[in-house]
Amino acid sequence: MVDVRVSSLPAQPLRFSLLACLVVVGLLAGACSSPEPDVAVPLVVEVPRQPSPPRTAGFDTTTFRLGVIADLTGPDAAANRMVLAGVEAYWSTVNALGGIDGRFPVELVVRDVGGDAPAADAVRAYSELEPEVAMFALVGGTAVVDAVRELASADAILVAPSTRQSTWAQIDALLPMGAPYAAEALSGVSWMSRDDAGPVQWCATVDASLVAQDELVGVLLAEAALDTIGPIATFDVGQLGVDGAIEGVVTGGCERVWLANSADNANALIDAFAAAGAAIEVGVGSEVSLPLPAASLDWASQWLVVATDAPSWGDDATGSVVLRAAVDDYAPDVRPNPWIRFGFVSQYPVDVVLRTAAIAVDVSRPALWTTASNLTPINAGGLAGSFDRTAGLSGIPREISVHAIDLRAGDPLGLRLIERYEAPVSGALDDLWVDPAG
Repeated sequence: MVDVRVSSLPAQPLRFSLLACLVVVGLLAGACSSPEPDVAVPLVVEVPRQPSPPRTAGFDTTTFRLGVIADLTGPDAAANRMVLAGVEAYWSTVNALGGIDGRFPVELVVRDVGGDAPAADAVRAYSELEPEVAMFALVGGTAVVDAVRELASADAILVAPSTRQSTWAQIDALLPMGAPYAAEALSGVSWMSRDDAGPVQWCATVDASLVAQDELVGVLLAEAALDTIGPIATFDVGQLGVDGAIEGVVTGGCERVWLANSADNANALIDAFAAAGAAIEVGVGSEVSLPLPAASLDWASQWLVVATDAPSWGDDATGSVVLRAAVDDYAPDVRPNPWIRFGFVSQYPVDVVLRTAAIAVDVSRPALWTTASNLTPINAGGLAGSFDRTAGLSGIPREISVHAIDLRAGDPLGLRLIERYEAPVSGALDDLWVDPAG
């Protein structure tokens, strides 16, 4: 949790005594008589009230209004509802402490775009909300973010996206948290190849989802940068089906496989690998639903590597402790899952931008934009890597957490941390991004 405190002037040394109380009461009543010459008069220090920023878009001088646009009833509803639950748990915690800077509560204004045309619906929702909100605390889903990000850039309004496309890393309007998917895959493949002395036959399963395509970019960058990876064969789940992709992997001589897939396809592939008893090491990033079903656990504990931008749920770092407390208090019916974690941590930069601007007594759109452009890394307590927006390409997080599947570790997601890791060849990612510094 971002450190949220009531801002005040430094404390002054005061003598609290019955005499002091009487003097203060007398001053307030306007009936204070002159003190006796030999009686010390206590020092009464008036602490000025912190000034409030003037009214502006999304701020009525008492409350911040933040927009939310997400598919909450359509194909991506399950994941987006969990992300939103994390967002709501975050702001419920902040509001319980008085709100932004301990003074200004936050109200979320939610629009569901779960119909047949989520991109078009997202544009309409954006147009409705943009004049009424200070920024967008959540835009859920890669396609939905793609539909509104250029509009947001043109309007200079900030957006916290629910996904981590590598192509978004340098877009000024977006406030992402965590390593982009391509960085996640590059570091995951690199970690799995770290002890190889010679070339190993790698394969990848893919599908048409935008997240999967970004993961595949990281896999192909690893192929180009690492001498121990031969040409990577790919198997398209959309064309071959899950069984066909598994057959291709098993009969194609694949020694290691990266699942560059949507979460639904990744889980279906893991279940199929387990059912086939495939003696192949498999890696997957954060797009996987955990914990795995019981039927897949024995196989996964031996052959599956989960390399994500995030810690396990039971991690003892500060961010995880605060997250669990917030979920217990404000989302007690939600089972632990990676999406609620991401929703929660996605609000850290939103909070920092609003709080910094509130302290500066200017929460206008231009002030928020300037504040965001100068963000240095935020301490998220280990929940996710944070961007350094002042450092160009070097400020994009690339480190991941490498996990094994191990129920004995006691983690609700079934994960056991092996180590934090960043690929030595992570510089290969720089060609994906345009450095605004030129």
